[in-house]
Amino acid sequence: MKVPNKIMVVRPDRMGDVILSIPSLLAIKNADHLATVSFFLREPIASLMKVQKYIDSVFVYEPSGKHKGFSGLFTLIGEIKKLQLDQVIFLNSSFKISLAFLLARVKKRVGNLSKWYSFLFYTEGIRQNRSESVKNEAQYGLDLVKKSGFSVGDFYCELSLPESALLGASEWLKAQNLSQIDVLIHPGMGGSALNVNFKNYLNLSKKLQSNGHQVVFSVGPLEDNLAKQIKEELPQVPIFEGGGLVLDFLRFAGIIKNSTVVIAPSTGPLHLAAALGARVIGFYPPIQVQRKLRWGPYIRSKDHQKIFSPKVNCPAKYSCVGSSCEHYPCMEMLVTQDKTEIILAQIKKWIYEK
Repeated sequence: MKVPNKIMVVRPDRMGDVILSIPSLLAIKNADHLATVSFFLREPIASLMKVQKYIDSVFVYEPSGKHKGFSGLFTLIGEIKKLQLDQVIFLNSSFKISLAFLLARVKKRVGNLSKWYSFLFYTEGIRQNRSESVKNEAQYGLDLVKKSGFSVGDFYCELSLPESALLGASEWLKAQNLSQIDVLIHPGMGGSALNVNFKNYLNLSKKLQSNGHQVVFSVGPLEDNLAKQIKEELPQVPIFEGGGLVLDFLRFAGIIKNSTVVIAPSTGPLHLAAALGARVIGFYPPIQVQRKLRWGPYIRSKDHQKIFSPKVNCPAKYSCVGSSCEHYPCMEMLVTQDKTEIILAQIKKWIYEK
């Protein structure tokens, strides 16, 4: 009888990065049904990933808790040793995490050979210049899975929800006297990419409401200032605030599941919505490392997403160069009257189809 392989996939990053790792997990499980696949990540999204059928267990990394500092490294090494892993695939990592798997003597360690320590700590790997942004982040992950010896096919980002998420969302909707959400707007982001001006989201909401659509806003746990502005401009529009704690995050996922359309910039909630089956509209910058080609949703149906990005020859690779660029501020090209009419027509079509 074949002994199941014990495989860990590492991606201790933000929500969107983690969701773009789903195709890699699906590919491993499809290639080896007997394999035990565990996922190394952080909360709060770990609470959602642990209920997915293609993941056998999650390992929650706590860099500000028990895994903090030098003593935390030894705690991490000890915990990894107990798992008796056959191999680890680093979709992304850090010096400390990579060192921990080396010292825990995991035999096969595969990752991106981009940082100096990767050549010392990994047993196998491939050189990936991800900053060139020539493919989706999910595809970069699949390349590493293939390097690990697994066959890869057409796999996409797909998520299911636990009953607790659906129940929490139902309770919130009931408290807001809502039976459904036509459009959920999530205007904020962590600052990893450019965004359109916040006022454009408010104006878009007003037009959607005038067309008879039920609109709800959502803001993250550190976006109180956005919530305040929404309440001042649109006092009748419900706002979901939070998502940072596990229970809030699961409720947030449930609320997205109850939304027909989600509008957001290049941020985790956009990927969450796409993976849960919502139709999504996203605003992406043209900067090389932030392009929609690399960071756009990776889902099976391209008809379920409309991603807008300025069609300019952007001179920036890592960050916007500001007024020195002839196209600045190019993100405002995405919210002209013509573009807004296209967005409104697409939303109307999606809602009608549902």
